Amino acid sequence: MNMRLPVVPTASQAAPFIHPVVSDAMAPTYRAGQHSVICLPVEAYVCEGIYLVDGELYRCERAGNYVEVWRDNPAWTKYRIHIDLFNDSPLALVVADITVRNSIGQDIMRAAA
Repeated sequence: MNMRLPVVPTASQAAPFIHPVVSDAMAPTYRAGQHSVICLPVEAYVCEGIYLVDGELYRCERAGNYVEVWRDNPAWTKYRIHIDLFNDSPLALVVADITVRNSIGQDIMRAAA
């Protein structure tokens, strides 16, 4: 098995950032207005997990020369993207999530994003 080490951002790249969940495409895992995620910018696919790809959240898993991409909401279909096309997209790996407890927290999260 060939293990790939995570791509560590360089000093010129952005630091981890907060991204608000703006749709229910990842429900029930994340819901709009109730969650935000902390994302780490990466240069390429690192490991199985949830990625922010072009501003949208997707669950991703490597499958040979492709990455299988899907949403947790069953209304969305799973599909495959060639690894090169995936890696050419602006990417960030979700490393933590934040549950917003009330409307004050929602306002703070919106302001932080």
